[in-house]
Amino acid sequence: MSSSTAEPQKKLNKGRLAAFAFGNFGQALSYNALSTYFMVFATNALFAGVDKTTAADMTRPTSPPSRASPSGCRWHSSSSAF
Repeated sequence: MSSSTAEPQKKLNKGRLAAFAFGNFGQALSYNALSTYFMVFATNALFAGVDKTTAADMTRPTSPPSRASPSGCRWHSSSSAF
């Protein structure tokens, strides 16, 4: 009796590789399409019936945090007491 170990296959199966590539592309495409649709749906439902100035205020980016402490960290300023 001889004990032989199975050698791993070094042959690249191009059919399996192509199937994986197309499946991965299809999954990414469907995920991006559905997430974009959801974002559009959610924002339309969120701002339905809201006047344009309020909607503009809610979608405007916020300003960067102020630098209260000399180190630049707003959470660990020297004036705060723990």
